[in-house]
Amino acid sequence: MNTLSRHVALAVDSMTDRSDGKYMIEEKLLRMTSLFDRKTFSTLSRNPELMYRYILDTIGFMFGRTSAVFLVPDRNGVFRSVYTTEMHRDMVTDFQMDAENPAIKELMANVVPVYYENAKEFNVNGPLGNMKHFYFYSIFSGGALQGVIGIFAKELLREELKIMNAFNDYIQLNIENYSLRMAAKSSKAADEKLSVFMDFSNTASSLQDMDGLSDAMLEKSLRLLKAEQGSLMFLDDNQTELVIEAKKSVDDTVKEKMRVKKEGCIADIVFQSGESLLVENIESDPRIKKQNRPRYKTKSFICVPIMIDNKVAGVLNISDKTMNTAFSQDDLHLIQTFIKNISIVIERNMLQKKSEDLEKLSITDPMTGIYNRRYLNTRLLEEITRYNRFKHPFSFMLLDLDKFKLFNDTYGHLAGDRLIIDLAKLVENSLRTIDIAARFGGDEFVAIFPQTPKKDAIQITNRIKDKIDASINIDHGKIPLSVSMGLATYPDDASSIMELIEKTDQALYLAKKGGGNRVVYL
Repeated sequence: MNTLSRHVALAVDSMTDRSDGKYMIEEKLLRMTSLFDRKTFSTLSRNPELMYRYILDTIGFMFGRTSAVFLVPDRNGVFRSVYTTEMHRDMVTDFQMDAENPAIKELMANVVPVYYENAKEFNVNGPLGNMKHFYFYSIFSGGALQGVIGIFAKELLREELKIMNAFNDYIQLNIENYSLRMAAKSSKAADEKLSVFMDFSNTASSLQDMDGLSDAMLEKSLRLLKAEQGSLMFLDDNQTELVIEAKKSVDDTVKEKMRVKKEGCIADIVFQSGESLLVENIESDPRIKKQNRPRYKTKSFICVPIMIDNKVAGVLNISDKTMNTAFSQDDLHLIQTFIKNISIVIERNMLQKKSEDLEKLSITDPMTGIYNRRYLNTRLLEEITRYNRFKHPFSFMLLDLDKFKLFNDTYGHLAGDRLIIDLAKLVENSLRTIDIAARFGGDEFVAIFPQTPKKDAIQITNRIKDKIDASINIDHGKIPLSVSMGLATYPDDASSIMELIEKTDQALYLAKKGGGNRVVYL
């Protein structure tokens, strides 16, 4: 998959799960990738007018018939139309905005797309006065606004906005890469930086875990700026502390996963302002004026915000250039470009982690930490499906703590909770690797024995009971504790999930009725 496909695929990951929405996105993704790959962009970069035309034509293919314009600044800083689509061409051919126009000022200040419902909101009258829905996207090069893409008279759907944002990011990425290629022709150092930039751009999407991405991101950042020390910080869930997700330093003063109070630290300046911090001398800079710490060889450093959903989610800190010189504006621009183009990967990983955490919470019993009844139902369905395919029987065990009510009444509910937690650990630690333990409710626990016929399941259940009997009375008062266990096998004893649970519960009932402290199987 090419770079554009990856950018849009990441955008798709964070969208709604609606199949119709995803179908639309995937369809337009196919259009886009077939029209505008990296090789095509490299060819078009030699002819700006052809590139403007191709960009707008691609937008037309993506969104259908629409009014679009490409604006570039003249010598006086006035952004003028240089190419338009066919629709409303007579109305937008002479369209222009100077540097004081609200749309231009907002694009320069925030580097994010700008939307206006009508032309009056950005001080434009004339032929466009009766139109509605205006979208503007910025194109930066060398830190300056070099172009603006405008889409008029069409309200973009949420999915279309996501794709347009990804397309704009892709154009921006290729322009930056093209600029670096041009600089590399006259500078070996620039060529090395380009190599690092391109290498990370191509591989970052494959990094699935946040730790791996953080380490790689810091390592590439240090390599880009030829620096020796750095750290990557992200806000914790409470928004009060910074967690160091990656670091490289000369000593162990700073450790990974260390928490730092946000208030009062230098990185907090970046969090508060949302802007990068370039410091040539920490001791004389009026924004800082702090004594340089002994572990740093130089007094210069860079802090760059990591923006997620237009908010500062983290800060990258870089210090100590290998040549013991101060960081420059060129260094700052380079690392800002680098961070901007991988922020979408960071956002993808954060969303994925949150999704995984929520999924884990939904299938985990909060008291014991083992699986809950919801997950149990899912696994039982999987085991029946596996049996239907491979004809491997499986067994199901239900366990109940004898005299638990007496224990609770005697020692209290807190002691009862501790007993339940300890019993859950005993059950889980007594199982085989392939077995699944879950809390069924109250003092009842269950276990699934995959690919296990009844004869083997009886042996496993008795072994589990022996381990529980040997440990459960330790540290839990003077009341003798024991467990009763019921066992059933699919398909020998049942033909459905409900029947299997009922038969196992029946076996447990017989165990309890017989005096408890025993295993009963059907």
